[in-house]
Amino acid sequence: ADVEKLKLIETLRTVTSGKIYLELERARVTRKLAAIKEAEGDIAEAASVLQELQVETYGSMEKRKSTDCVAARLRLPRHTGDR
Repeated sequence: ADVEKLKLIETLRTVTSGKIYLELERARVTRKLAAIKEAEGDIAEAASVLQELQVETYGSMEKRKSTDCVAARLRLPRHTGDR
């Protein structure tokens, strides 16, 4: 993926880290980063990134987005051998 886009995503994740009022936005950019890592073939990193998200965050997301994140969080570790 574009290096500048990855830098921006990482910066947004750093700025939003630990801020409860921004956890939904952090979850969105984290999911985007995981999708990029998965597309690049770095399944282990994609799974690791998603594991950082707090499960409670999914409750404040739109149902479709929440389902997508939970499904990815369950699916990716299976591809890395982590269960």
